[in-house]
Amino acid sequence: MSRETLLPLLAAHVMAHGLADASLRPLARAAGTSDRMLIYHFGNKDALVAALLDYLVARFADALDSAFPQARSASRRACAETVYAVTGQPAFAPFLRVWWDIVAGCSAGNAAYLAAAGGMMEVLLEWVVDHLPASDPDPAAGARAVLTTIEGAQALRAVGRGLQPWKGDPLDARRARAIAPAMKNTTGTDRSITSRWRPATQAVRGGTWRSEQGETSEALFLTSGYSYDNAQTVADRFAGEDAGMTYSRLQNPTVAMLEERIALMEGAEACRAQASGMAAMTTALLCQLSAGDHVVGARAAFGSCRWLLDHLLPRFGIETTVVDSADNDAWKAAIRPNTKVFFFETPANPTLDVVDLAHVCAVARAHDITTVVDNAFATSALQRPMDYGADVVAYSATKLMDGQGRVLAGAVCGSQQWIDEVLLPFQRNT
Repeated sequence: MSRETLLPLLAAHVMAHGLADASLRPLARAAGTSDRMLIYHFGNKDALVAALLDYLVARFADALDSAFPQARSASRRACAETVYAVTGQPAFAPFLRVWWDIVAGCSAGNAAYLAAAGGMMEVLLEWVVDHLPASDPDPAAGARAVLTTIEGAQALRAVGRGLQPWKGDPLDARRARAIAPAMKNTTGTDRSITSRWRPATQAVRGGTWRSEQGETSEALFLTSGYSYDNAQTVADRFAGEDAGMTYSRLQNPTVAMLEERIALMEGAEACRAQASGMAAMTTALLCQLSAGDHVVGARAAFGSCRWLLDHLLPRFGIETTVVDSADNDAWKAAIRPNTKVFFFETPANPTLDVVDLAHVCAVARAHDITTVVDNAFATSALQRPMDYGADVVAYSATKLMDGQGRVLAGAVCGSQQWIDEVLLPFQRNT
């Protein structure tokens, strides 16, 4: 299934049961798919809800266009009576149910709900303006007056009270636009925004998430666990059905900001931080290899990475072959039927041997082999291996990424599906 085929199914479930039931497992069940597939298509629960809200706004506009008469009303009162009559139809009951859920989201300052509220208000106000008498002296005031006098529009007005007043001439040719009052607390985590930033801005602001305190620098969350409002939330969180923190070995708001920043700079869908660079290299390999598999690695590599190839992996029944990384033909010649991974660093530390990234990644892709690139020496500031076809990129953040030798850290980047289905089960349990 694609996003386009999933959204109508998910929207039908939400309109029947409300946004309060918009957790991963019920939505997946309603769409006849898995929660992992929803994550694959939408990234996370927040992105899924945002996409659903956008879709519902569009369907709300379609419903208005199909239900309302096209003729202008004789007066503001007649216009109000028309809106009241049409929004009272059974077809609009699901939209009003969704409106009340949006009210709750707006009161919590949720950016996606605020955007949806603005979109639905814009749709409704646009219709009202188009159906007011042509002689109405102040369409903006008239539209608001119509909504204020409609008993059945309580939910619409409740959302409107949660938004700032419209600025300037709010109902001009572009119609009304509601402005959300919330701070830019989550801008750094919105890929639709951050992906357009220049690399220097991504390196400084990417991934930034601010608490309700509005701190200017990244907050340090020094905790191993988290509290919850009720037992159901705990169950949903640990089952992966609800977004949020569970345990700091897996998730931590401070670490999540780092992970999003690294993924953004790398051009990856997802990233998971590790305790050190070698923890990242070991995890990137062991999470996907089993006894009987075969790995092809570069002869020129960081000493500890060569130790993984020469000593650790063979200890667990994993075969390894090292090749001259600069010899393009050597990589293909070393492939066996059980080859699962190509592993190399380019430029290599400390010899600076260089691998033809595009060629080697293409060879791996043609043979269904996963390419794991150690990018610690170059970092994404100078080289993004995924742009050349790499599947997984691993880092020692202790090197150039930190710059001053102050920290021990590592990271593994990949597709959302690979991170969720291959790396996370290993990281969660080891």
